[in-house]
Amino acid sequence: MAQTVVAALAAGALALGLGQGHAYWAVVSAVAVIPPPGAPHSVSRALHRVVGTLGGVVIAAAVLLPDPPPLLLIGVIALCQLLAEVLIGRSYGIALLFVTPLALAVVQLVTPQPVTGMLVDRVLATALGAAVSVVLVLAVRWVARRRARPLPR
Repeated sequence: MAQTVVAALAAGALALGLGQGHAYWAVVSAVAVIPPPGAPHSVSRALHRVVGTLGGVVIAAAVLLPDPPPLLLIGVIALCQLLAEVLIGRSYGIALLFVTPLALAVVQLVTPQPVTGMLVDRVLATALGAAVSVVLVLAVRWVARRRARPLPR
């Protein structure tokens, strides 16, 4: 729990400090990558998060850059939701191919904004959040290993 709080605060603070347009995406990415205590998969999960998001941003660009009408966006949102739900249990990284355009289409539907900037923000915030979590998890594991060693005489 403490790792998750620290990761969220650190990712959010770094994103805000760097002037990230959607700092909360870094927080979400950091929290999504933090594993349960003792779980060994944080680095691979972070990699899945970043690579899946990159692929999802490409799909989102293909959908959003032509400036589709709201009804088409709603259809894309529904399709992406369905595919994400079907795939999330099988592969986190592949599910993100649909989670990412889903999230970005919802943002665009609710608060239209320049698409290119939003796509770049998503990639940068995701990478930042994932990196913060990996560094934090590795640091905590390093400290735990150091504590487990007998003191030198």
